[in-house]
Amino acid sequence: MILRQCSQGHKIRIRANNSPSATRTRTYEDGTVETITYSSNYKYFLEVDGTVSSRSNSWKNIQAEYLKECAKVHSDSHGEFALNQKLINGVVTNVSELPTMDKKKTEIKTFLDSRFVAYGSSDTKAELIARL
Repeated sequence: MILRQCSQGHKIRIRANNSPSATRTRTYEDGTVETITYSSNYKYFLEVDGTVSSRSNSWKNIQAEYLKECAKVHSDSHGEFALNQKLINGVVTNVSELPTMDKKKTEIKTFLDSRFVAYGSSDTKAELIARL
């Protein structure tokens, strides 16, 4: 289970080890195949570009490793998850970044796409925002 993932599209993810010692394979619509092997001993693991880079039983430690990996590819990480943030499909989002009705429909769709939120092509702005 993905608990947190990069909001900028990089494949940096914190996963919960809800299937110890299991191997899962997922095929995406574009034909990409992803295989994840879960650890046998740890609560959390960090996946970077499809490879497990860190394992830990501590949320604080695995989040610190996540932030280090994010810093390698971009400079504007949201940091540790805090009360002024919302978790949308595993992507930490500052509440101040949430789209409002004053945004263009295309901007709202771009925001939803970056957080892996499904929507209908005919959805109104209000319906798009309600998906959050």
